[in-house]
Amino acid sequence: MRILLAVDGSACSRHAMERVRFFFPEANLAVVAVVPPPMPEPVAPGWVGGVPIVTDMRLEEELAEKSLAVAKQILGESDTIVYHIAQGDPGATIVRHAEEHAFDSIVVGSHGRNAFERLLMGSVATYVVNHATCPVMVIKSKP
Repeated sequence: MRILLAVDGSACSRHAMERVRFFFPEANLAVVAVVPPPMPEPVAPGWVGGVPIVTDMRLEEELAEKSLAVAKQILGESDTIVYHIAQGDPGATIVRHAEEHAFDSIVVGSHGRNAFERLLMGSVATYVVNHATCPVMVIKSKP
């Protein structure tokens, strides 16, 4: 079985890293951190919905690298795990990557936002669930 684990450096992502082997102990894992495209200048710099907009792509790339470093600490390194960084819209990139490489399932963490927060900020997990052609496991970090 081949599983795509999407990580982003958040606590919910870390929780998904910690739980993926419980659900898929023998699976081959591809761990991907997605660097979003730069924001258009009229929107950035600033804050949207209480979240800072990052326009410096080096910061986004560093976050992706740190996310993979944490994943390597939690999951280790072996022949059955591949780590990489992709660039693009996070939800669409995860879905496209899963389709292009014929993954059996996708695992993502969820912040557990309410409907209003999702409306303001969007949700990668919601996008992936609604657009993926393979099963998606969403691991929530909130009870």
